[in-house]
Amino acid sequence: MSKHRFHRQLGLVNQNGVENLKLCISGLDSVIIALLIQLESMGAASKGGEIKLLKSKEEKLKETDHNWGANLQNNEINWGQICNVFRDKGMKISCGSELNREFFHVNCSSPGKEIIDADLYATHWTCNAVISKTQLRFNGSPTLSKSFIDPSLQVSLAASTTQLILRQMGLIRKEKILDQWVTLTAQVDYNPDEALQIFNSKYGKPIVSELENGLGSLLRFRMPLEDVCESNFKEIIEHSCLKPLSLDENWIMNIGPFNLDFDENNLLKIKDYQFPEFLEKGKILILGAGGLGSWAAPLIAQGIKPSGLELNIIDSDLFVEPHNLNRQVLYSEENIGTPKAPAAAKKIREIIPGIKSINGIVGKLEESHVSTKIKNLPVEMGSLAEIIGVEQIIDDSQIFEALDNMDLALACLDNQFARTLLNKKCIELDVPMINGGGESFDGIVEILKNGICMTCRYGKEAANEKEIISCQEAGTRPVPSIVTTTAWVGSNQAILALLELYSIQKEQLNQIGSDGFTWDSGKISSRHVSRLPWFDSKESCKCHV
Repeated sequence: MSKHRFHRQLGLVNQNGVENLKLCISGLDSVIIALLIQLESMGAASKGGEIKLLKSKEEKLKETDHNWGANLQNNEINWGQICNVFRDKGMKISCGSELNREFFHVNCSSPGKEIIDADLYATHWTCNAVISKTQLRFNGSPTLSKSFIDPSLQVSLAASTTQLILRQMGLIRKEKILDQWVTLTAQVDYNPDEALQIFNSKYGKPIVSELENGLGSLLRFRMPLEDVCESNFKEIIEHSCLKPLSLDENWIMNIGPFNLDFDENNLLKIKDYQFPEFLEKGKILILGAGGLGSWAAPLIAQGIKPSGLELNIIDSDLFVEPHNLNRQVLYSEENIGTPKAPAAAKKIREIIPGIKSINGIVGKLEESHVSTKIKNLPVEMGSLAEIIGVEQIIDDSQIFEALDNMDLALACLDNQFARTLLNKKCIELDVPMINGGGESFDGIVEILKNGICMTCRYGKEAANEKEIISCQEAGTRPVPSIVTTTAWVGSNQAILALLELYSIQKEQLNQIGSDGFTWDSGKISSRHVSRLPWFDSKESCKCHV
């Protein structure tokens, strides 16, 4: 297991509690695998805990949509072999037929299955997903055929279920810690100016402060993660958790994009969504291959026929870092030290053979990429090159070509200015942009189109905010991150993107009835996307960006 893999989540959860989780999981194969991937990503059951699957070792896996997330190369695999794969990752996991009452039991159910006693039910059927305290009851038999959004929806269901497990087990920190690091402190008999001239280290110059008595200075050297023992960060700071969440027997939460309706007997009404298993084609651009993009990219690819998919992934991160591996599902230890975008493209090619075109572009989106003529540019407005702080290492023609050949774009990075640059190109081409953002236990997903842009949505100052928020350790503001949030945001970006593409290709209105969704510590609500009131409703967004 990679050193410091869980660094970004240590201030969000009781990591020792996560590693000692005792869970029993039963039900749908695909949802179980999606759950296991996210549980393993956060280190669940890697110490004193255990995951018990109510499956026979010899039973073959029936659904393989999420095998890529666990590096399961062989689709002809049984549950005993799956347990071995997760054991190799450090998880204590086993198969069996007996339910251990000391374990928290999650049933990944589908309509029509036998009633089974569980603590939580994660139910999936065509285009729908629901979490409930008790097993759902329907007023008919729902369709169980596969649609193009179902793989994405199952990941969203797994993320919401995992988050709820953490809440019910009392493992969410009451107050979050943004970041933790170790500092080497030295005292010297020199004033601060002299000390800065004299002392240095392999980590660079120190931060210097004068002693209270004025007779010397303190030198502080921040040590990089790789030079510090991982145990130094665990449980040193006393940090209380929220009380375990208790759910009412009638509690239910809709995870899917479509509204639920109940009849007078409180039975769930059946709605038959006639969606194909795959879209015929799609030209997709994804900006950002980190926490959000590493989920959104493969899930979108699973919803479009390979022969019609053209996918371009742009990311400026020059290397995968160990602490990325707690949430960036496309990468493994063998990718550490390599650029993200090419690694993501390579993995997706392996997952889905025969893709028409897929490119991983290592680069930064610049103002020059999205403007044919730059004029009246404010002095303070820079480029993504200044934000990221690394040199361009590819030919700009790849970025120009990707931008000029897209039906739809996804903004999968937590930087407003970069999103605004991408949005500017989307407005020029009249294509929708799926905007997503996530940090700690908060996330948003929204569609920007039809006269709404980053500027009139958030205001000019906020839209052009250049604060560095990066999953690289060098970011100026650290981002506490956990897999439940990134998986939820990334999967819902994929859902909105695929549904938007479908509506464009069919020349019909999107059936969602919502402009997006908000994730608040696992609670999902609809998001209304509109202009700020001081923007003229008749003014074109081309005037804003």
